[in-house]
Amino acid sequence: MFGYKTLLMYFKTIAQMTAQNPVPLNTEFIVGGYGAHGDGGGGTFIWMDTGALIPNPDGGITFNADDHSNLGYFQRIFSGPVNVRWFGAK
Repeated sequence: MFGYKTLLMYFKTIAQMTAQNPVPLNTEFIVGGYGAHGDGGGGTFIWMDTGALIPNPDGGITFNADDHSNLGYFQRIFSGPVNVRWFGAK
């Protein structure tokens, strides 16, 4: 539609997603769980290439990449209520 193709990448955990270096643009990230696949904390994310780190990532809806040379952040895509498992609650 806009002249580029969106890629899909799957990760078992948030830690695996945030360890990506470099973070590929135009990619949708599917995560199986917060700390372990199937723990309820996974979801769908996109990379927001802002040219700066987000000052206070909340650890559930927004995450910085582990390698701070990736300037931007991962943004959870969702609608509806927030789930405490997104933040690592068990």
